[in-house]
Amino acid sequence: MQPTFVRLAVTVPKKHVPLIKFLGPRKKLNLQNTYATQNTISNTNSVSQKAAEKSSVTYNELPARFKRIPLTPEEIEAVEMGGAGFVY
Repeated sequence: MQPTFVRLAVTVPKKHVPLIKFLGPRKKLNLQNTYATQNTISNTNSVSQKAAEKSSVTYNELPARFKRIPLTPEEIEAVEMGGAGFVY
């Protein structure tokens, strides 16, 4: 029975297969992009209008469990000093 390190050194490594699938020549890619940008511009306008209609929640309206925890005086002092002397 051969030791493991010798057996691994003898095995032939597998051919590397990249995970990226390339699209091909840039000429074809540039033609597709010009058509795509014209369509996306009209679509983004309608999406931004829909987003503006939705209301957002401010920090004051959040429940207490989602609000920020106030800083302690020790933490404020550590921030003012640059944070080097404070141990959490």
